[in-house]
Amino acid sequence: MRLILLLIPFLAACTADWQKYTADAEADGLLRRERAPADAPYNSEDLLRAFELIAFSFETDPFRTGVPETGERPEIIRKVLQGPDVLVVNDDTRARAKLANRTRAYLDRLAGITGLDPVLFTDPAAFADARGDRTRVLLLQANEAEYRRLGNPVTLDSVFAQAGRGAIWFSGTVERWRQSRSPCGGRIVVSDGSRPDRPKGEILFAILMIREPIPDLLLESCIEEELAQVLGLLNDDPSLRPSIFNDDAEFALLTDHDAALLSLLYDPQIRPGMGKAEALEIIRTLLAEQPAGSSG
Repeated sequence: MRLILLLIPFLAACTADWQKYTADAEADGLLRRERAPADAPYNSEDLLRAFELIAFSFETDPFRTGVPETGERPEIIRKVLQGPDVLVVNDDTRARAKLANRTRAYLDRLAGITGLDPVLFTDPAAFADARGDRTRVLLLQANEAEYRRLGNPVTLDSVFAQAGRGAIWFSGTVERWRQSRSPCGGRIVVSDGSRPDRPKGEILFAILMIREPIPDLLLESCIEEELAQVLGLLNDDPSLRPSIFNDDAEFALLTDHDAALLSLLYDPQIRPGMGKAEALEIIRTLLAEQPAGSSG
């Protein structure tokens, strides 16, 4: 995700600043709520190009810290096979309820688009006891002081261990994101194919982080983009429109264009670990069979 502060890059994470950022962005015609904007038509060729840009790449510096991440980034399909199970974490009961309600409603929409069967949890113990063959997503919302304390997440370490990652990875991810001053961010763990029961390219685990407090529109935007990207559309590109996968923050919510990309990714013919050439040939055929227009 990356609603990075292009308009006000010096903002600190406090209520008044995020309110001002949101108000200024809306005044400048950004953070639009339309799912199918009439002024941004697209066709099947646009969707094919968008799929190639978004599904086969990672952002090298997702948190905009100025230090790009390194490592192998193969051009393969990455997607969820079962789940995801999503644990919502917020120490404030009322804020957690709001986050859970909005997340649950959006997960229902994503299920309709992808055919997945997401389950939302608010109890860490129930989340830890859930089936281990499903993708697991930790959705954390906290203020700055609380994030500082998350360098030693003892109570959640058993959950991380099931995904092959532990407290060190968690605390490093949180600290790297904190330095960016973006309202939200995320990281994923993808199977390398070394386990026969988890094929290469299957998304195993994700951690998503949202600051608190932020305005409702910004919260909803964070939920919509971060969870969509967890499903396998992992990149952003400045040329995409109408799309939430674009750092210019023109659109706040998942557009019909983006829903079409998710639907293509979750066609049964598209398998995790599939290479770009093979996958794009299938996508091209699917688009020819079901041409898309401005309504997605």
